[in-house]
Amino acid sequence: MHRLVKLSWLPIAALLAACSASDRALRNDTAADAGSSSTMTAASSWLIVGPRYPLSAGQRVTTDPTLLIGNLQSSISALQQRMQQQPDDVTAASQLSAALLQRAQIIGRQDDTEQALLIAERAVQMAPESAPAWRALATAQAALHRFTAAELSLQKAHAFGLSAEQVLPLQRDIQVAKGDYSGLKSDLDSASRPVGEFAALAHRADLLLLQGDLRGASLWLRTAQDLYHDVNPLPLAWLYTQQGIALLRFGRVSEARVFFAAAHQRLPAYYLATEHLAECEALLGNLDQARKLYVQVIEQTGNPEFMAALADVEQRAGDDSEAQRWRSAADSGFHRLLARDEAAYAAHAIEFWLEQGRLSEEVAALARRNVERRSDLGSLILNAQVEFALGQTERGCRLISRIDAAGLQPPELQDVAGFRPLCSAG
Repeated sequence: MHRLVKLSWLPIAALLAACSASDRALRNDTAADAGSSSTMTAASSWLIVGPRYPLSAGQRVTTDPTLLIGNLQSSISALQQRMQQQPDDVTAASQLSAALLQRAQIIGRQDDTEQALLIAERAVQMAPESAPAWRALATAQAALHRFTAAELSLQKAHAFGLSAEQVLPLQRDIQVAKGDYSGLKSDLDSASRPVGEFAALAHRADLLLLQGDLRGASLWLRTAQDLYHDVNPLPLAWLYTQQGIALLRFGRVSEARVFFAAAHQRLPAYYLATEHLAECEALLGNLDQARKLYVQVIEQTGNPEFMAALADVEQRAGDDSEAQRWRSAADSGFHRLLARDEAAYAAHAIEFWLEQGRLSEEVAALARRNVERRSDLGSLILNAQVEFALGQTERGCRLISRIDAAGLQPPELQDVAGFRPLCSAG
């Protein structure tokens, strides 16, 4: 799985931007460690998992997850009712769009994201000079991988009163997703420097991972944890999931499982933690537990990516019939989603067909269109794999040149390392 191609990360920017001012000061228990990421790099036997990382529910109390989901559902229902009574209420529309995006991020139903987009579009039509409406639209567009449109909407939000500080988190996330590494140069250069703000630390951790620095990234994620003192469990669940993904990208499955389990325990409905925990269980040979988790997240989301993963579990468990059933369901699901919104689902569909060895010129064309929309390293690597698999060596080598030109060192570079001799020979 190409974890450089993120599916559900953008709405967190708006959520984290609302963290209280008290979270902006470094706490005593992390300040001593936060001088620079070189301190961590120098530690020869440094371990990521520790007695206070991740924090247990007892060590850091957050809102009961059932209460959180219930409150969110009630808020959405109240806003929907308000919109029915006052269809021109722009404030309600912007708030409803944001609430639907938050539910989409937790539960994983793409219907919520698409509905959020429609509501935000209506809001800007009603109030074309409303900064909150344009911000809601930008966030929904970004969540559906419509990055160019999201950038334009964010510019509108800024022009109509949204501060630069409010714009920055989503703007940075869009730049990373698009592969705008030249625009991120100053951020990349300063990624190892300490900062005392949750979202900024998470962003710097992401950039350090692009540079191959797992230890530095983990230091910033750990620091972000210790800065967070709100009661909403989602940011912590998200943070632990990001740490788990970072570890998984470097092949450290057992450690990754600890963080996914912590995220799942803190917020059981958080689909991204559940599906990654299932992946770790499968990799560790715990097939029954992996199956249970995948069934849970499939019932919750209907996502064909997880159907494909469950098919692999069933194959390993020796149930070829059940494996084929889930594989067919995944194939149908990806075709259906691509017809619905190609930009949002292209990368995951390409991954599925690549892993199945079911490539065609149609899949290659899909990969090329995906790179036209976004030139991040994950998309470039995925396209290169497809081109080489189809014997399109010249195209593949051009993509490797683009990958190398970025000057970054994410662990996913190993996915194309075997093709480099073909380019050297040419």
